[in-house]
Amino acid sequence: TISNSSLNPAMPITSISVTGNFAQTNTCGTSLATGASCTVSVTFSPTAAGSLIGTLLISSASGTLSVSLSGTAVAPTATLSGSSGAFGNQPVNLQSAVQLVTLTNSGTASLTINGISISGYNLSDFAQTNVCPASLAIAANCTISLTFTPGGAGARSATLNVADNATGSPQTLLLTGTGTIPLVTVSSPSLSFASILAGSQSASQTVTISNSGLAPASISGIAITGPN
Repeated sequence: TISNSSLNPAMPITSISVTGNFAQTNTCGTSLATGASCTVSVTFSPTAAGSLIGTLLISSASGTLSVSLSGTAVAPTATLSGSSGAFGNQPVNLQSAVQLVTLTNSGTASLTINGISISGYNLSDFAQTNVCPASLAIAANCTISLTFTPGGAGARSATLNVADNATGSPQTLLLTGTGTIPLVTVSSPSLSFASILAGSQSASQTVTISNSGLAPASISGIAITGPN
């Protein structure tokens, strides 16, 4: 509140301003009558965390008055830890073991979580579930569970995104993995049996079946076909 307690005529007010992360509105106009007062409303809108200062300056015909302003800005800090996001080799169309990622708020204010999602070219190969609330308290954490089910062979990748009100949002984690398939071969493409008397049995010949791929081979059957 600015008051004119002098017995002089109205006091001209030339300017009212603030410095720092503060703003003001006022009801003072350009002059203040004898015995009158007016109000300056000051607000604090910090742009960075920590202790911040500023000054309210009132310039009038009688000089400049100043009021020291101070405030402390708090902010959440979000970090992702735990899993590296690297799943390694995984058979195509088979789900991997779960990897756990911890989201922690190590800041000085509650962390507002706006969404947790997966993006990227192979986003459908990765999945997440989580137990994170909409607001994560100071020093609290929650868990995100990740799995990898490659839809094709070769290198696959995507990104885990945590959208929140912390600096650097969204927090991200690169997800990688390789889809693997079996590679089945036989030791010989053909077998040739010597002439043998009808109705009798030949000596056996062996074919070796090998899987040189990076995934298990599911054998659905072994059979003989052809006219004989």
